[in-house]
Amino acid sequence: MKPSTIYPRMTYYTRVVDNATGEQVLGYASTAQNKKIYYGHCNGLKGGESEFIVEFDIWNNEPAWDGGTPQLICQNANNCRLRINIPPESRDLNPFLYARCITYDMKSEFQPVDMSHRELKDIQGNASDEYGAILGVSDHATIQTKIKLKENSLVKNHKYFFTLDFLYNYE
Repeated sequence: MKPSTIYPRMTYYTRVVDNATGEQVLGYASTAQNKKIYYGHCNGLKGGESEFIVEFDIWNNEPAWDGGTPQLICQNANNCRLRINIPPESRDLNPFLYARCITYDMKSEFQPVDMSHRELKDIQGNASDEYGAILGVSDHATIQTKIKLKENSLVKNHKYFFTLDFLYNYE
């Protein structure tokens, strides 16, 4: 089917998973209503990973949009990428955020997302056969993020603020 002229209809959900056990800590909630995300504790002296993994489920033309009635086909979201924006006062922890797309491979490697590698681009929807695309036919991708600190990271604060942007193009 050829995509219609309707732009991608993106919805975003987050959930929190225990980094050690993989068990769900908090179930999926709309990212629009859950803007502050907590990764848990992470030891900046010994180094290590955050207590929690934050998982994003990103939909294009989610079935719930139309309440179960036949859906319109939306444009594909192409060149999908996750970008981090780090305020200057937090840049001493570079890199500290890692991400991976687990849509097809639950064991894929976490990649740094920082000031030199600002974007995760290996994002793929479950209905797409190419990286960077989430199709307009009820397609979705799952991205996991976590924090990793190196030994003697010289963490000055107990909290660091940054934003994550999910970016894409369409025709």
